Amino acid sequence: MIRKIGLSLLFCYMFLIQTAYPNASMKPLLIRVDSLSNGLKIVYLADESKNSFAATMIYNIGTKIESTDQKGLVSLLAYYMNTETENIPNIERLISETGGELNTIIHYDYIIFNSIVPAMDYKLPLWIESERIRNVKFNSNNFESNKNIAINKLKHIKNKSADNEQISKILSLIFDNTFYSHQPYELPSQNNISLHSLKDLYDKYIQPNNATLIITGKFDINSTLQTIRDYFSHYPKGDIPVQKDSLTLNLEHDRIIRQIQKNEPQSIYLCFEMPKPNDSDYLQMNLLNTIIAQIPNARLKKLLPGNNDCEAIEINTRNASIIIYRISGNFQDINKTEKLIIEELRNIATNGITETELEEAKNFIEFHYLLDLTVNKKLSLKLAWFNNFQKNPFHINSTLDKYLKLTLDNINTTANKYLYTNNYKTFIYQSSQN
Repeated sequence: MIRKIGLSLLFCYMFLIQTAYPNASMKPLLIRVDSLSNGLKIVYLADESKNSFAATMIYNIGTKIESTDQKGLVSLLAYYMNTETENIPNIERLISETGGELNTIIHYDYIIFNSIVPAMDYKLPLWIESERIRNVKFNSNNFESNKNIAINKLKHIKNKSADNEQISKILSLIFDNTFYSHQPYELPSQNNISLHSLKDLYDKYIQPNNATLIITGKFDINSTLQTIRDYFSHYPKGDIPVQKDSLTLNLEHDRIIRQIQKNEPQSIYLCFEMPKPNDSDYLQMNLLNTIIAQIPNARLKKLLPGNNDCEAIEINTRNASIIIYRISGNFQDINKTEKLIIEELRNIATNGITETELEEAKNFIEFHYLLDLTVNKKLSLKLAWFNNFQKNPFHINSTLDKYLKLTLDNINTTANKYLYTNNYKTFIYQSSQN
């Protein structure tokens, strides 16, 4: 499986089909882009075949703006923005009463609020977003209790991933204590976050000219755009602070061993730099990772048959990206297993992949790419991914074709560039009995 942390942690695609599929065709999506005079960008895609309406609001603020002693500040802000405004006492209840769904994504570089409702209720999420952009209610009387509720909710999110703690430790070393050195869903500090610091963050970054609104599904374009103008146009532009923008990866080769309990699965993590989503060789590397860890005949699956689990975890940020190959299981000899994996990756880097593997990976990617476009929630988030990382939502129409045109030479050149290197880190989580 390829897991993406970045339109990651939350752009995690769970691929359930385990066979290759024949090529399908993709009709271009009629995406349009508009903006308001206050700087709010609008991306919209009307589709009469859908019976739902999705509104996705993206703010260009993420956990990378947090100082070392204020980790969790952005997560707490997202919690408050999901709770109440001056005119809405309970945001989640309003959405759930329609039978809809509310999702929040916290990333290193942005926050995303995604709402799905029946098409006839399209005005509701637009009204909520127009309230959330400037009218969130910050109540000093119950700040501490709200902070504790938020911490408990974030604990639940963090505990969903069995290897969350391991990934956090890996990131702290690879990103070398920079602003990307902790996972986005960091628990708020009990002592160093105040109501003032939270509201200051809100006032600085939650502004129309620091946001993009994406709407997809069944709606009338003219009346919906007029509703957006009515709801959002009266908000003025804000003075957005300049965010941190440089980053150096610490991938000098190292082998780090940590002990775990006897009843826990042992794991091996191999971490390499990979191209960012807007780099020219990102698609090649993404397809290569599919061959290494995702398709039914993936290299790591064939290398380690049995009860072992493998996946490729993408950590995507605007400044740097890494790929982590994770293999977990009850290894008889974890050192021998580690050696086999490294040898296999070196073999791919030097000898390349086969035509059969390339075709299977293309079929796999194509099937799931097209499948995502049929589900309104996934379509909306996919547009958000292209908007955030490739700076162009229209690329959703051309990317699949680019995947299908990749050649063996394209993939093999990329494999050699990123895998044939000593700039990688190995993390071993082994039982104390070994």
